[in-house]
Amino acid sequence: MKTTSFTAKETFLSFTLNEQIYAVTVLKVLEVLEVSNLIKIPDAPNYVIGVLNFRDEIVVVLDLKKRLGNEQNTQKKNKTVVIFEIKQADTVVKIGTTVDKVKDVIEIGLNQIKKVPQINEKINTHFITGMAQINEQYIIILDVDKLFNAIDIQTAIEIIANTDINTLKA
Repeated sequence: MKTTSFTAKETFLSFTLNEQIYAVTVLKVLEVLEVSNLIKIPDAPNYVIGVLNFRDEIVVVLDLKKRLGNEQNTQKKNKTVVIFEIKQADTVVKIGTTVDKVKDVIEIGLNQIKKVPQINEKINTHFITGMAQINEQYIIILDVDKLFNAIDIQTAIEIIANTDINTLKA
């Protein structure tokens, strides 16, 4: 009798930031949008790019490069925004982040994901699930629920509460 081996896999959305490839589980991704104009919020923290109307809900868009400490000034007129559903404690909120380019939807075997070593206690890696090497490229796998901290979530909630959806309708 022939036995079949089965490797558990998970599906990820991959994208680039400054030429580095990242991936997040597709279960957290609600939509990928090309956005030409975001509504700026006065006096918002510098990592808040603006807000947009997503299915008649206000979504705060954060600069993922700033969140990861991976800034390079690459201003484009059109922005690629990935909308995530974030859960922390009893709170669920939709947050958008900018990425340079969405690459692919990929499957990665769970046995291919390697833990990231803690190099320095000052370097925060708690939001990195692991890394995988696929076709000679290293992919950093992010845990979206851990990527945004309580301050990010609270900031998003406050901006949403203080923004009128009618000002975002075209």
